[in-house]
Amino acid sequence: MSVTVRLKPVPARQGLAWVREGFRNFFRQPLGYTAIFSVVGVAVLLLLQIPLVGAFAALALMPAATLGFMAAGRAQRDGKLVHPGQLLQPWRDPAVRSALLRLGVVYAIAAYVSAILISLFDGDAFETTFETLAKGEAGGEALQSGAFQFSLLLRLGLASLMSLVFWHAPALVAWNHQPLAKALFASTLACWRALGAYALMGAAWFGVLMLFMTLAQIFFVLIGNPQGVFLAAIPAGLMFSTAFYASLFATYADSFETEAAAPIDN
Repeated sequence: MSVTVRLKPVPARQGLAWVREGFRNFFRQPLGYTAIFSVVGVAVLLLLQIPLVGAFAALALMPAATLGFMAAGRAQRDGKLVHPGQLLQPWRDPAVRSALLRLGVVYAIAAYVSAILISLFDGDAFETTFETLAKGEAGGEALQSGAFQFSLLLRLGLASLMSLVFWHAPALVAWNHQPLAKALFASTLACWRALGAYALMGAAWFGVLMLFMTLAQIFFVLIGNPQGVFLAAIPAGLMFSTAFYASLFATYADSFETEAAAPIDN
């Protein structure tokens, strides 16, 4: 039975609060969130080994993985432990399982359509630019070229559009039992109404990454090991990614009335 949801107003400044929430959640239960992220990563790697359908299946898994992180955030809000078992919670209900599978298929198809559009309108400008950078050949000119700028904007635009449509959809179909089309529409509407908050959130995450890279580069130059920044970037990137996913429930809770949502077993 579908549960009626109501949109809540979200001020732009909430975008910064979401970033803080992500770090706060992660540092309060780092092992739990890291375990969830690791399980998802291993599952994706295993799926990618399957010929022909592996990449499609890995993409189709993403909405369910997102819901697992949201369930972890909700459990943490309620004073419970975060653990990988929260990834399996949605699959216990046949109706929710079916809805998530359909959502995953739609998400994977949308990702493939985006890739086709990029290949049609972009060619290989993006890859060529990074090959040029790797060889150290006129990197600055390559980054300023019109082809690269268009390619970058196209990729960012399609990624942003997919995010608008699918951001809240997993929680809406699983917790509020919304039909697929209605969940996608509600997610799009909620993200559009809170566009300022999401823009600020994105800018804040970008700032965090740039600050880390700058400080790390200065540190490793001072100790005489400038290449060390690349080694430091790997664990830092994993931590930042996990902290981002740890913030997802906050974006949902701040966008929708959640009192009527279906309870979650932990």
